[in-house]
Amino acid sequence: MKSQCCWLIFTVLSCMSQAEATTYNSEPYALPPTKAYLDSCQKKALQLHQGRIEKQQVLHRDGRFILQYEIQVDDGTQWIVQCDLETGQMIGE
Repeated sequence: MKSQCCWLIFTVLSCMSQAEATTYNSEPYALPPTKAYLDSCQKKALQLHQGRIEKQQVLHRDGRFILQYEIQVDDGTQWIVQCDLETGQMIGE
C-alpha cells in the first residue's frame, strides 16, 4: 500500500511539473516579449551618452513598457533617455 501511494504521489507531481512547464514559456528564464530588450536598451542609451546610469525606471504608458535612464556624463551634463522595451528602439532623450 505504501509503495502504491508513493507511486501515485510521484506520478501526480510529475504531471504537475510538466503542465507547469507548458503553461509558461518553454524557456524557463526567458523574459516576456514586452521586456525582451532590457540589455540592448541599456547599451543603446550608453552609446548615445557615454557616462554612468544614475537611475533606471520602468514606466508603463499606453499599454507599453518604457525604460527610462538618467545618465550622468563626465562633463557634468545629465541626460534622460527613453527606450521602448517591446521594440528596443530609443523613443526620446
